[in-house]
Amino acid sequence: MEKDQILPDTVTYNTLIDGFCKAERVEEALLLWGEMRECECRPSVVSYSLVIGGLCKVNRVDEAMRLLEEMRLDGLEADVVLYTTLLKGVCEIGSIDRGFEVMDEMESRGGVPPNVITYTCLIQSLCKVGQWGKAREVLDTMAQRGIRPDVVTYTGLIDNFCKNGMIKQAMELFSWMEENGERPNDVTYAVLMDGLCKDGLLREASLFLEKMVSRGVTPDVMIYNILIKALCSAGEVDEAMELFRTMKGGKFVVESDVWSYSALIDGFCKIRRVDDALEFYEEMVTEGKTGNLVIYNLLIGGLLKNSEIDHAMELKKEMIDRGFKPDHVTYMIMIDGFSKIQMFDRAEGLLREMRTNGLVPAICHYNALMRALCDKHNMDHAMRIFQKMKNEGFEPDVITYNTLIDRTCKAGNLRAAKELLMEMLGKGLVPDAITYATLINKFSILGEMEEARRLLEKMIASGLSPDVMVYDPLLKGYSALGDSGNVIDLLHQMAAKNIVLDMNMKSTIINCICAAGKDSKILDSLPNFLSETTKEVD
Repeated sequence: MEKDQILPDTVTYNTLIDGFCKAERVEEALLLWGEMRECECRPSVVSYSLVIGGLCKVNRVDEAMRLLEEMRLDGLEADVVLYTTLLKGVCEIGSIDRGFEVMDEMESRGGVPPNVITYTCLIQSLCKVGQWGKAREVLDTMAQRGIRPDVVTYTGLIDNFCKNGMIKQAMELFSWMEENGERPNDVTYAVLMDGLCKDGLLREASLFLEKMVSRGVTPDVMIYNILIKALCSAGEVDEAMELFRTMKGGKFVVESDVWSYSALIDGFCKIRRVDDALEFYEEMVTEGKTGNLVIYNLLIGGLLKNSEIDHAMELKKEMIDRGFKPDHVTYMIMIDGFSKIQMFDRAEGLLREMRTNGLVPAICHYNALMRALCDKHNMDHAMRIFQKMKNEGFEPDVITYNTLIDRTCKAGNLRAAKELLMEMLGKGLVPDAITYATLINKFSILGEMEEARRLLEKMIASGLSPDVMVYDPLLKGYSALGDSGNVIDLLHQMAAKNIVLDMNMKSTIINCICAAGKDSKILDSLPNFLSETTKEVD
């Protein structure tokens, strides 16, 4: 262009700057910006907005703020789009206070009132950092100023309430949204349905669906699928099936999809009604819907749980014939399935088959096999697999060691368990709560309380919080040795940590107190949280 003496104008530069900024190539955008200034091509508000947006996108907010000042010196005033871009930028780097400052400045200095998009950006940013009360206040401020929140604003806040277990607030906001004349969309309904289901409020979710239909709102397949899946996960498969039939033949006919079928097939398989799952699968095929790898994996897993090996392998062949290659999940399901019915050679053979098919086994595949071997008291075979896995270059994980430590402890081989723990630590792996609980339990049972207490202290020092599964065997161990001092010490530690007592724990504490006799000094030393428990020994 320049060779032909056709100089680029503001629109040309804006187009190029926009492209570079969208691709996060901000340095190149800034070079164009400098070139634009040198050739006396005056930037517009749009030009500044594009560069400020690009800088914000790569978290260079301070530079964006300086550019805003430069813009004012250039005799230009920012518009609502630019201010909103800047507000979003400062909020995305977690500087919410600066976001409020930008909003104050746009009104006081720029004379630009925020619009619904500006407020929505601020509300979403507040939700991201858990300031839901403040987000609701901003929403109320919008209403007071006569700025009507749109469905995006409401849905974003409702979604955040749901994701953080604040379903009551989500439902209240939904009602307020409707009262203010804003019509919910499919996403709003789906978000609320998902929130109700994840909170286990399945009856409320069903009533919510009925309310939708009674109002003439047609729920889409996604909304039905959310509730169907939740019912199946809760074991309410027949109710889920009834809902599926209603979806297809109710007031509003909604076409099912493959995910509707997979949710129900999974539900049937989980409660071992594999014949119903297969029958439902055939219904799906008859309707012209093609199964996917997820559905085949579910059915193969269900058949193996029922020890229907031949049928499972037939389905695997059908799956391959239809162009679905077994993946890591398929092999995980089959290795776990064969291992649980003690067909360990078949399970090991699948590890070899994976490699033949170009798949590298993962640590979870070996863990499934070792876990089943340990459950069947076949420790020697499990240790051979463990050694073979290491020889093949696979690094055991915490789950591997927990599995082996648990079994060696149950077999009474504490020396081997401690060796596994030391090997685990030597590899830089951090023991988790299960590792410590397993070892503490076994040492306590054997009366080796010094070692058990050392492990407890190490567990706490590593940042883990002991629970009743850890304290229960410790209390029993000290009580068996008549060590009332350590029993009291542990009880105070539990009280300080606000440990919630279940019935087993209460029983253990009462037995410890009874074993100590009617020593008033001991009873006087009990922490306050035991007041109700100790009434039973008075």
